[in-house]
Amino acid sequence: CNETPDAEALLSMMANVPACETEGFVLVDASYNRVKVKNPGFFVASSAQQLLDRSPRTALTAALSESSDDILASPMLTPRIRDAVSDLRSRVLRWCQASDDALRPCMSMPDRREIARFIANIKCELLRSGAFYIIDHKLTVAAWVRQRITAPCVSKRFMNLLLKVAGG
Repeated sequence: CNETPDAEALLSMMANVPACETEGFVLVDASYNRVKVKNPGFFVASSAQQLLDRSPRTALTAALSESSDDILASPMLTPRIRDAVSDLRSRVLRWCQASDDALRPCMSMPDRREIARFIANIKCELLRSGAFYIIDHKLTVAAWVRQRITAPCVSKRFMNLLLKVAGG
């Protein structure tokens, strides 16, 4: 129990407490009247964490967005969520790099039938499903994945396959 003599000291305490760790303070006067002072940052952080926990799409979008470094550096995220999103990002990007390597031989194939035969032998369903698009648009697999994730109509199946190949 901390005794806080004035509102300025209370605001100072609130400013020095990580938003993701403290919901707020309860003030009690001499007559034992209680007043709750909520930390507004706590609710933002809590909502963001719940969304990342519950929504694979949100976690993947956060992990693969152009501003993922800013998201991961946010003091609003708990270390657990930050580490989970960072790990997911690493796993997806490793899969993307391995998939780029797997597609490399067909990038120089002039015949579409030869490319089709090559793609038909790809074991990974997700990569097989996007290979022609990736080749035709000269994209990296990571660029294709980012494009798909940020599309408003990304399918649940795509997200599930991506989580599966990323081991998540």
